[in-house]
Amino acid sequence: MILLIGDIHGRNFWKKPIQDVIDGKLDVERIIFIGDYFDPYPSEGITETDAIKNFLDLYDTVTKNLSSHMYRFLVGNHDFHYISDYFYDIAGSTRYSKEYENTIKGIFKDVMKPLDMRFACREEVGGETVYFSHAGISYSWYKELKSKYDKDEWDILFTTKVSDKADKRDKFVRLLGHIGEMRGGYDKTGSCLWCDIREFYDDKRIGDCKMQIFGHTNVGEAPVVYKDFACIDCSTACILMDDLSLFTYDEYCELDKDEYKEINNN
Repeated sequence: MILLIGDIHGRNFWKKPIQDVIDGKLDVERIIFIGDYFDPYPSEGITETDAIKNFLDLYDTVTKNLSSHMYRFLVGNHDFHYISDYFYDIAGSTRYSKEYENTIKGIFKDVMKPLDMRFACREEVGGETVYFSHAGISYSWYKELKSKYDKDEWDILFTTKVSDKADKRDKFVRLLGHIGEMRGGYDKTGSCLWCDIREFYDDKRIGDCKMQIFGHTNVGEAPVVYKDFACIDCSTACILMDDLSLFTYDEYCELDKDEYKEINNN
């Protein structure tokens, strides 16, 4: 079972489920953060300083109370445009904070390595392979990534550390800067930092991937689950069960666990 924390943007919906893990009330194998920690929406009444304090609180809470094998921190477009000046030049996002850019850049410089931040990760869940990234890995972008590297070297997407690309101007960062037409770009499809949920409804499955989990596209107050993907940019934590069913955290808390287990065993 995996605890999923979608796009944060200064919101504090992570606090209750993370504290429940710390207190032993929630038993999960992993906690995966999908990225986009800063650049809050003004309409939600969250300021840039609120978002900075929120992330520092998150960092302290996780690193001081949980073993590092318990969590995975991924980056989103709203993170990487502070980390990489090249990415900002080719694919910078809205709400970039000019006022606090040096503060946020400094924070990422300090935490990228301790958190072992990545662009994507994969986990075995109930015997199936699940891919996690900020915006999803489309089949078209996956094929383009593979075409730029030697056979099987596309694994770079999962093995590359964000800190290793902070000051690089290479083909990998250029690929991360791809923005599809649905997001106002000129590329065939968006990257794992920029893909839109609409690019997945008729998409092909990638290799051994049974399911993809991503955020980036705001889908309201509940996650969108469709065939072999789920979008969790919904301002609430989610739980991925071993049978690949997905619940919001509140739904999981109200779930009759014994009845659910019995149904799935039959």
